[in-house]
Amino acid sequence: MPKYHVTYSIDDHRFGYVVDGILAEPEDRCLLLEDDDLTRDCAWAAEGYTVARPWGMNFLQQLKGLVETQILEATEAICHRKFAGELEQYHTMVNDDEHLAVLEWLKKIPQAADRYFPLAKIYEGIGNVMKIPVTSYNMPAQCYSCSLRIVRPGRDDNNPLHRDVWLDRLRNGINIYVPIAGSNALSSLSLIPRSHYWKEYEIRRTAGGSVIADAQYSVPCAVESDYGLHMIRPELNDSDILLFSPYLIHGGARNTNADITRILLEMRFWRKP
Repeated sequence: MPKYHVTYSIDDHRFGYVVDGILAEPEDRCLLLEDDDLTRDCAWAAEGYTVARPWGMNFLQQLKGLVETQILEATEAICHRKFAGELEQYHTMVNDDEHLAVLEWLKKIPQAADRYFPLAKIYEGIGNVMKIPVTSYNMPAQCYSCSLRIVRPGRDDNNPLHRDVWLDRLRNGINIYVPIAGSNALSSLSLIPRSHYWKEYEIRRTAGGSVIADAQYSVPCAVESDYGLHMIRPELNDSDILLFSPYLIHGGARNTNADITRILLEMRFWRKP
C-alpha cells in the first residue's frame, strides 16, 4: 500500500502524518455546484462557515448537560466506577481499551437521537440561521446524523483532513460543531475557508478510505492540494457554535493541550422535505 506524508498547518503551526491508501482519480468537477448548497443564500456562503448563536445560553447549557450524561453513563458502564472530575479530565479516567469501548457505546446515539436530545428545538435554531426548515435524519443511512466526539490531549483521536461529501450519504447538508468541553485555540475544529469551491482535481486524496498509524478511517484523506493545506481554528465564545459546509476540507484538529480532553457534539442537517 503506498504511503503519503501529509503536511498541513493550523494557524501557522505545522502538523503532519503518514497515510496509507490509493489515490483517487482526479475529476474535473466541483461537488458543491452539483448539489443542494444550503449556504447559497447565506451571507457567509463565500467562506463556507460561520460562528452563530442559534439558541440561548440556557438551552446550550441543557445540551451540554445531556451530552455529559451520555459520556458519564458510557464511562461508568465500561470502567465500572464513578467518573470523578470534570469532562476535560476524561483522559485521566480511561485507558486506551476503555476509550475504544466508550466510543462503541456512544454509537447507539444516531439510531435514537430523538430520545437523547430535544431535536425540535435544535431544528428551530438551526433553521433560523439557515432560513430554511431542516432535519438531521439522514435518509440514505436511515438514522440521525448525530455523534459525540472525544479527542484526548496528545493522541491521534481526530479525523484526518477530509471533505464529508466524499461519502455520498453526507452530501447536500450542513454541519454544526457544538463545543462541550475543552474546546479552545489549541484543540477546536480546524478547516480551510473557501475550500468548498475547489474542484476535485485540485485536491489529491485517497480513494475509499485511509489508514493512519494502523487506524482505519472510512472517510478518504486529503493528501495535498494545489493551494496547500492551510487550516484555521475559528474562534468560539461560550455561547457560540460553528456551522460549516461539509464540502470544506476540515479535520486534522490535533488536541495540543497538555492536560485537557476536547468533547463536542456534532450534527448534520439537510433541507426538510
